[in-house]
Amino acid sequence: MDIEKAVDQAISEMPEDFVLKDFLMAHRAEVKGMMLTEYNEAETNELFKRDGKMETLVDLVKKGLLSVKDAADQAGLSSEAFQKLLRNEGSEYWVAGVGIGGTTCSGCPAL
Repeated sequence: MDIEKAVDQAISEMPEDFVLKDFLMAHRAEVKGMMLTEYNEAETNELFKRDGKMETLVDLVKKGLLSVKDAADQAGLSSEAFQKLLRNEGSEYWVAGVGIGGTTCSGCPAL
């Protein structure tokens, strides 16, 4: 049975007095969407590690403890791309053009 059918069946077979049944029936499409969205823990952890690495590299360059060239090499970027990252990051760290706070940066490199 696929997930969509399983969600439909689970909601339909809930007892009538189940507290969440009315809510789940009214929001059935959203429930299915949530169930179909695959959470990939390994990918999420990798993004957190990459964010942390970029934050550390930016901090080290700003403190003068690491050159832009060395930081760019560590990040897998050109020196020019890392310079753009430094100019555009403000108080946030940019990965794939999106800051940690969710704001976007069209000039930032996609990592």
